[in-house]
Amino acid sequence: MRKQMFAVVVLLMLSMAGTVSAFGVLGPPTAGLNKGQVGIGIEYACSDSDVEISGFGGSGTLEGLESNMLLGQIGYGISDVWEIYGLLGTADNESDDLDPIDFSYDFAYGFGTKFTFAKDEKLSWGIMFEMGWKSGDDSVSGIEFEIAYSEMHVAVGPTWNAAEGVHIYGGPFFYMLDGDYEIHFGGDTYSFDLEEESSFGGYFGAQFDVSTTAALCAEFQLTGDMSVFGVGFNWRF
Repeated sequence: MRKQMFAVVVLLMLSMAGTVSAFGVLGPPTAGLNKGQVGIGIEYACSDSDVEISGFGGSGTLEGLESNMLLGQIGYGISDVWEIYGLLGTADNESDDLDPIDFSYDFAYGFGTKFTFAKDEKLSWGIMFEMGWKSGDDSVSGIEFEIAYSEMHVAVGPTWNAAEGVHIYGGPFFYMLDGDYEIHFGGDTYSFDLEEESSFGGYFGAQFDVSTTAALCAEFQLTGDMSVFGVGFNWRF
């Protein structure tokens, strides 16, 4: 009986499952701001991922979950090789499983830091850490859904100055998702744990300087169970 109820609840959860995805554009793993410099930017990312779900006497996988994110970013250069930044934005969540249900935008925020530990004219190496949070709720036919989870990226790799104004970057990363999902219906609450299916992956991208103070980047992120494409635009002053 408990296994049958778990299967029913998992199907209901698909209506909100699209909220689960990678957090956004990582960008080069090396610091891009000099000491005292301020950066502002905007980024868009779309993802498709599988997420492990467990609770209520069962476990399973939510497959083909999609999300679109729009985030603003502001950063500061602590030194010529170390920067910190904050993120704030929204995530548009959808699931083909219960089409045509459409969900509103959910709140998303985070922070990160990048450190360049080796640098020369053509090739630099760095490490980055990024943490993000998402939460949201929805109601469908009297059934209430609530979600809250965090995502973490740790990436290391090079940034190569391939040509004037063209920078190629990427490397391996560690990814972790930890969250809670609750469904309220019939006077009962059903709680579930959410975790990533794959913890390790890699990413690659390119950044193009459109002026001395502005740059555009595009990148892909891949794990065994997640794919992300993102673009970003930033200014430095």
